[in-house]
Amino acid sequence: TREEYDRQQGQLVEQVTVLKGLCESALQDKHRVTDEAQKAKINLLQLIEKEREEKSQVMAEYRQQTETLIAEQGREITGLRQLLETARVEEDKLLGVISANDGRAKELEGNILKG
Repeated sequence: TREEYDRQQGQLVEQVTVLKGLCESALQDKHRVTDEAQKAKINLLQLIEKEREEKSQVMAEYRQQTETLIAEQGREITGLRQLLETARVEEDKLLGVISANDGRAKELEGNILKG
């Protein structure tokens, strides 16, 4: 009856109050977890950007070192080619002198044998 109805209604009001409190607590937890996840995401993105910048800097330094090394090796190769060409020219001159001396020696030898 009336008392039973009031008692049940009181229990329902208590249950609604408890459920409302639980929902509010769950919403607060959800907001807290969402905020923490957002902060973690921002931190991760910042870390990724920092890593990207560091990698870019390392690659730029590597590229510069490689270009410098290639330029140095190019100069060395050019120098060695010039040295080799100079040696070939000198060799040709010496072979010409030797050939001329051989011809002169044969000529002198021939004169000695005739004379």
